[in-house]
Amino acid sequence: SSNKKTVKHRFDKKINYDIPRDFLIFISGATGVGKSTLARNLLMEIPELVIIEEADLLREAIRSENDRIVKHIVDHFSKIEGINKEALRKLLKYDILKSSTINLEYEDINEQCRLILEPLTGVCFRLMDKGMPAIIEGVNLSFEAMFEDNESFYSTFLDDNNKIFINLYLSDSNEHKNRLRQRSNERREDARKRQTYMK
Repeated sequence: SSNKKTVKHRFDKKINYDIPRDFLIFISGATGVGKSTLARNLLMEIPELVIIEEADLLREAIRSENDRIVKHIVDHFSKIEGINKEALRKLLKYDILKSSTINLEYEDINEQCRLILEPLTGVCFRLMDKGMPAIIEGVNLSFEAMFEDNESFYSTFLDDNNKIFINLYLSDSNEHKNRLRQRSNERREDARKRQTYMK
């Protein structure tokens, strides 16, 4: 109990700090491990931070562009006899970009990360140029794909003390399953409430 008091006392103290203009925190991990909770708690402690949640903006930006490009290519090549449209879409990574990571295999998640790496880097540079310290939160930010054979990204972000990488996980698989089940139930209940409200 004395340890709890010590911790509480430490957090009750007012601490003066300066947040670097190019400060970025990358939070990754599977669905349901606590990424959003950690991001929210960090924001409460450091309100200067901007949160890019689940990399949604990044994915949506390239998904919309990818839809346009893929439609053009598929329409063009489908005129050729024997071309399978679905096989062509998969070849163009269409399905991987559109899929939730819950439905993807490990290597597909890495591929999804590779595909968003360029837009992700662009957003990070814009945040740094504008002096907006931020949390980049995303289930698809696999470190394996972010740093493999990518000297530019590695040297820019990993060798910088103003960049922090956090990967969350749950060692108890049953606890993880329970969290996912609870989240699924909550989302169904929220959807039911919205339908009732709109009637």
